Amino acid sequence: MLIYYALIAVVIGGGWYCCEKNNNKKYLILYLSIVGILLTLMSTFRYSMGYDYFNYKDMFSYINAITFDEVIAFGNKGNYLLYSFLNKMIGSINSSYIFFLFICGVFMNGVAIWFSYKYSKMPWISMFLYITLQFFAHSMNFIRQSFVVSFIMLAYPFLIKRKIIPYMIIIIIASSFHLSAL
Repeated sequence: MLIYYALIAVVIGGGWYCCEKNNNKKYLILYLSIVGILLTLMSTFRYSMGYDYFNYKDMFSYINAITFDEVIAFGNKGNYLLYSFLNKMIGSINSSYIFFLFICGVFMNGVAIWFSYKYSKMPWISMFLYITLQFFAHSMNFIRQSFVVSFIMLAYPFLIKRKIIPYMIIIIIASSFHLSAL
């Protein structure tokens, strides 16, 4: 828990210093980069933290022990085809579950950082809320649902520009990770 409090202290202290006291784009990018790295490290090296940690680890190990044809069958049985393929693709690069968590953390935290940078008037407050309102913890507990949230955040620019086709394509892709996207 101490590391979590330290993360919050860095988010608040760094946010005040980089975004309020030295209010310029260079400091903001530095701040968001540091926060992104810390979030990704914490979500990568979090042994057994998270409700479904071992379930996802077991699924990752199982998928990496089967062939691509078996992954299709596994994914089509309600186990979310693209999520299964993601496991297999990452596992074919590196079979370590830690590496899988790293890739997931880079994607999910990277999208949260990008979204805060692009759409928030006070990105450091957004990062504080991302952590304290448990969205960050959620990304470590429910990986598939957090992928969905990340995809929805990526789809948001298309929605506000009323580009429905690209928006729907992204939502359909997200639904292959978890049906909550729909």
